[in-house]
Amino acid sequence: MTKYKVEKVENGKAVYIAGIIEAESEAQAIQKYINKIVSYWGYCVFSQNDFVANVI
Repeated sequence: MTKYKVEKVENGKAVYIAGIIEAESEAQAIQKYINKIVSYWGYCVFSQNDFVANVI
C-alpha cells in the first residue's frame, strides 16, 4: 500500500487537501475517499474527476 494525498480540484487546480489515504493506485485512493464521504453523510455530490491523488 502506498500513501496518497487526495486533493479537491476546482477549475483545474488543487484547492485543498481532502485527506491522506493508503491505496494501491491513484484511482483507488480517490474512490476510497469518496466511499468515506458516503459512509459518513450517506451520499457524495462529488465524482472522481473532482479530486486528484498524488503519492506522498
